Amino acid sequence: MSKSYWIAAVALGLAVLSVVGWSIFQTGFSIGENAGEYQAKSSTYARHAKQEIGNTCAGLNGVAQTECIRNIIEATNQHKRSEGDLIAQRNMSRWALWMLIATALMAIVTAVGVYFVWQTLRDTRRIGEAQVRAYLTIENGTVTPQTGELDRVFWYIGFDIRNCGQSPAKRITAHASGDIFGADGHSALPDLAAGSKASTSIILTTKPDDLRFIDADQTTIMFNAHILLRFSDVFAKTGDRTEVHADFVGVVRVVNDETSTLTNAGTAISEHYIAEE
Repeated sequence: MSKSYWIAAVALGLAVLSVVGWSIFQTGFSIGENAGEYQAKSSTYARHAKQEIGNTCAGLNGVAQTECIRNIIEATNQHKRSEGDLIAQRNMSRWALWMLIATALMAIVTAVGVYFVWQTLRDTRRIGEAQVRAYLTIENGTVTPQTGELDRVFWYIGFDIRNCGQSPAKRITAHASGDIFGADGHSALPDLAAGSKASTSIILTTKPDDLRFIDADQTTIMFNAHILLRFSDVFAKTGDRTEVHADFVGVVRVVNDETSTLTNAGTAISEHYIAEE
């Protein structure tokens, strides 16, 4: 898990603990306040009962006085019980509310924790795949012109493909193109095992009139060709292909069967969905 994930998890945990602690404090404070209110009202009920007994029952005798006192005490106790029940209901409702909030927060923390675990597992899997997947490079570019009889120059573009990864590359296709060629060329290659190399060539054609010579003798051109590899590895989903692009340049003499070495001017790798060929 990255450092940012840990920081977010710790911050969220501290926030939840703060909210839970504050809710416990508020609930305890409320219960204490209600208890104090209940005690204060109990004392008030006792004074009122004593005063009412003195005012109402003092002039009575015998059984009537006893009955009067009993009725006043029972009425007072009933008020106290109702007040106590109301305070208990208030306390329970507050506890229920804060327990609901705490449960919701814990559910959020659990969900975030599950998300972080999933992110960790996904990153671990990606790292593992990256360590063992196939990586192709394009090396040792050459070009050999052949002047034909059909007013065409045939260019045999050769290069090596090396698998620098730890798993095989499958469904490899090679494509070649350039500014001076009339059409692109391509070829299919067999699967390439890890650590192995294969050589291939692609033929492209041009008309002599399309050549742009850079010398007075009109035998030398600045040659450039773009090579594209497409392949799948063992982790690819259906239709997923990896592309490797390489640009080869060089000064080439247009002399029949004379091979010139090209320079790799740059290589790039990209991954995306490509329709089945």
